[in-house]
Amino acid sequence: MASPPWVVGRRRVMARRGWVSAAALLVAVVTMLGVVGSLSRIPGIPAVLKSVSMNGNVAGAVERHRAPRRVLAVCSGNTCRSAMFMAALRLELKRSNRTDILVDSAGSGPRAGERLPASEHARALFPGMLESHRSMSISNRSMSSYDRILCMTNQHRSDVLAQCEGEVAAASKLSADAPPPGPLSAPAPPEASLCTDKGPGHLCGMSNTESPPASENSTDAALHQEGVGASGECAAKIAVFPGELEDPIGKPVEVYASCAGRIKEWVIELVRDDF
Repeated sequence: MASPPWVVGRRRVMARRGWVSAAALLVAVVTMLGVVGSLSRIPGIPAVLKSVSMNGNVAGAVERHRAPRRVLAVCSGNTCRSAMFMAALRLELKRSNRTDILVDSAGSGPRAGERLPASEHARALFPGMLESHRSMSISNRSMSSYDRILCMTNQHRSDVLAQCEGEVAAASKLSADAPPPGPLSAPAPPEASLCTDKGPGHLCGMSNTESPPASENSTDAALHQEGVGASGECAAKIAVFPGELEDPIGKPVEVYASCAGRIKEWVIELVRDDF
């Protein structure tokens, strides 16, 4: 039995709609593939796409690849603990396919700035990682440029805070010494003289309600407050090794190996928790 004409017509309309939908979907897929292909040629984007495909977290992947975070490891001489920490963290980041974190190290001790190589045992425990390492003092690095500062002991934390305060003081001095904006010379104020018609002790050209100029004490207080704020920001990004980490320098390789083992445990925890 033949179907009524209206049924045949409806089937034809539905079939055409199905073909149109399939064609639209195909165009959308091809367009998306073209966009992804174009994006993949932009530096940094392939890592984002790979991260999204692995864990499905689009926002997290984009955030991690927006701008690399900088991490600084600090010990005393920058030849043992912080150097091994830097090597261990770089290895763990590589193992985790993380390219969004840059790692440096420095020392707060008096000899850290002497460009000394990493200790023999440290190089042996991290082969190929510390051959070109040379020690550097925290005074030669900008603490404000780091997002996270990882200290081996509480003393190193205090040294970093002192360095932060020194950087703030130096910046404040540069700002204070800078010439003020505007014309090079301001018009001289009118000469002050006593106005007897306004009462004894009143100076012409000056209102008795005007505020006195800021004193040096008030300026110092403002700079001090700025330094306190900067120290607070610095303290917020510092972490100290749990239980502190004893310096293995001058001790047998077994002590270095134990130290490196503890460092690796903390490194794994930090990367897992995203610092």
